[in-house]
Amino acid sequence: MSCSSSAGKLRFRVVTLVTIIVVSPTQVRLCCYSGVQDTIKIRLPSSLGTNLVYSLFVALPFIRNQIAIMGDVAKGQKIFQQRCAQCHTVEKGGPHKTGPNLNGFIGRKTGQAEGYAYTEANINKGITWDEESLDTYLTNPKKFIPGTKMVFAGLKKKKDRENLIAYLKDSCQ
Repeated sequence: MSCSSSAGKLRFRVVTLVTIIVVSPTQVRLCCYSGVQDTIKIRLPSSLGTNLVYSLFVALPFIRNQIAIMGDVAKGQKIFQQRCAQCHTVEKGGPHKTGPNLNGFIGRKTGQAEGYAYTEANINKGITWDEESLDTYLTNPKKFIPGTKMVFAGLKKKKDRENLIAYLKDSCQ
């Protein structure tokens, strides 16, 4: 399998062996073999140029905070429309419905959307929404935040959660 990068966005699978081919100062091709575990995205400065080969091997263990869940935004949008849109909106300045407007919620603590009446459980959870907390929440919302008024049962398929999270990251920033 090969993946490519340009303009500082690098996508590849976590593997035990990676062959890196520097195509140009701003483009790298990765050939990944064996041990596929999960898909991640790493944002690297395009200024690294040909030093990317060396930087990637050195930086990989130290870039935990830049690892992102990869999903298909279009598939995530479809999931959102089918499973979430009846209670949530994503556009900036959009109205609250049964659930809060989600614009800007990534990076914000639970229960903080202006003008929405959250349960005490949601307000007091006190976690900051990121990909990891969203993935856990979307698996089983009532287990993650006991006492939430969200009636959604969750998404059992990991790929569905990844796709939905990709859509939310894309549309709620």
